[in-house]
Amino acid sequence: MEILMNNHSKYLSRIGAYAFAIFLLLAITPEVFSSSRPLDKSKQRKAAQTQQRAKGTCDPKMKKIGGVCRSTAATLVLNQAIVVNDGDPPYDCGGGYVVPPVLSTSTDPANDPNRYQAPSSPQVAFFVPDAHNVQIRNCKIIGFDFGIFAVKGKTSAGSTAINNTFADNQIIAHYVGISLLSVDNTEVANNQVTVTQLGGRAINVQWDADRNNLHNNTITGDFDSARSGAFVAPSTDANGNPVTVASNPLTNSKPQLVFIGQLQGVERPLLTAVVNGAIYQFSITAAPAESDFTEDNVFDTNTLSVNLANTYDGVVVALPRRTMVRNNTVLPNMKSSIRVGTQLGTSPVFFGTCSGGTNPVRRCMDDSECNLAPAAGTCQGAVPQAVSNAWTSIDNTIEGNTIYAPFSDMGIGSAGRGTKIIGNVIDVESGKPPIGPLVLGAISLFSESYGDTANPAWGATVTRNTVTNVWPALSLAIRTTLQSPTEGFTARIGLNDFFTVYKTVNGVRVPNPAVRVLSQPGQTPPEYFIPTDISINFSERVPLSPKPITGNFWGLDCPDRFLSSASTPSSVLVNGTLKSGVVVDDSHAFDDTVMRTITFFEMPSRPPRCPREISLRN
Repeated sequence: MEILMNNHSKYLSRIGAYAFAIFLLLAITPEVFSSSRPLDKSKQRKAAQTQQRAKGTCDPKMKKIGGVCRSTAATLVLNQAIVVNDGDPPYDCGGGYVVPPVLSTSTDPANDPNRYQAPSSPQVAFFVPDAHNVQIRNCKIIGFDFGIFAVKGKTSAGSTAINNTFADNQIIAHYVGISLLSVDNTEVANNQVTVTQLGGRAINVQWDADRNNLHNNTITGDFDSARSGAFVAPSTDANGNPVTVASNPLTNSKPQLVFIGQLQGVERPLLTAVVNGAIYQFSITAAPAESDFTEDNVFDTNTLSVNLANTYDGVVVALPRRTMVRNNTVLPNMKSSIRVGTQLGTSPVFFGTCSGGTNPVRRCMDDSECNLAPAAGTCQGAVPQAVSNAWTSIDNTIEGNTIYAPFSDMGIGSAGRGTKIIGNVIDVESGKPPIGPLVLGAISLFSESYGDTANPAWGATVTRNTVTNVWPALSLAIRTTLQSPTEGFTARIGLNDFFTVYKTVNGVRVPNPAVRVLSQPGQTPPEYFIPTDISINFSERVPLSPKPITGNFWGLDCPDRFLSSASTPSSVLVNGTLKSGVVVDDSHAFDDTVMRTITFFEMPSRPPRCPREISLRN
């Protein structure tokens, strides 16, 4: 993944520009280039501000006081973005407001109706073009398209030192509250981040952004159906006028509050951001190296909520490596609360290059990127390509989260490779009725998370989770767009408490389906085509137990343990249709909850819930 920058300054001589480019080639990865072509006077002023300001000084819109960049007004009105450079003192607003001119007279910007006006001018409140050693704290950033937009902040591989800190801010943004694009080792903590435009994101960690820690943030979607469409990156010329490029379209497709990864399926393999005429490009090839992906981010102890039901996902993890999503609280009304995606089997259109011979080469989806100043000819070579086997999410962990229904599709869904889903609680809020049937399931496995017989470890691990008052509790599916010849159930599912939801029919308690399966595409009749014993791949030894324990607790009335063996069998949903007798079973299901079962082995005097012997693997 590369970042390509094109900015022009008359202050660099031809020799200096060449030397500068050589230095960047040797010293910086990803690569960033600067051209020496002269600018008009307005561009010269912006270049002087963003590149020529002395190290250790503040953006002119703030004042250095006691070693910190501060605003001297309770409300700072911006006509241009605050540009934060590497080496600047910390920026601390002291709880003051930062607003665009449309809110200049407001006494309460955070509640002023004008905070929703999009697009804003300027688009960005804090622009961080070289995200190293930057701090932004205690700012109330209200009414911009982008609150904090940070790019180009790579650190050495394996570095654990904090690179940047964005903390204790209140941000109400139209499109993206906090953006980390190719930025590493950044702490995003204790912020209140609200996104207001359908299609926008509260937090976006994307394009080879590694080892960032996002914790203790309150993340909110404040939406209205009339406010629809968002950009993922700024797009303005040197005078602040909007420009249009194919690789940064206005969209509201498959939105999420938080995105961590490379790109999701509706996005292009190229993103072009244009900030006051400076061009930043982010891209990925059809067969990328592992190091090109977003890696090792942590999303911990955050709270997510939305005000429109069944429209937004909470957290989407798409094509990263080793993301940890843990200890978060996802409130009701999501479409899917946490989702781990894949793009295997797709053939998106990949970028071409502009024919104009720019240095660096400008990439393009169509002529719109080439038409950006300075014009660079026409777009050539943008064609569909099949992606490699690397285009999936790998070794991500979803652990210890509390997810509240209702949600329409999934509480936790995964199609990635080697996903771990551990110790999560999925339930309705206290006093609310049970929810079902879901479009999919409380925990749903697809594609490589369902399994691969040639690579059994790719199947997900699902253990120690509790699903209550939500049905079906579990959904299993083969790939719906591409069937692998080695597709097979290798997921490891055990020691979960899946509480079956009962209904009353003519005075009789009847279990609702606890499992949904999705059948092979195009198969007639549409039956589930792989016989599955849910617990067959799971084995874990519990203290004082004579054998490894497998299986799950399904919350059926005694003496029943699981669907196919129950005296009043629960049907399985196949493609949304009730089916009895489908070959899906849990041969080692528990008679009692997992916690009570483990306690029973440790304290044999405590009786089990059902008066029968606990089932063990033979």
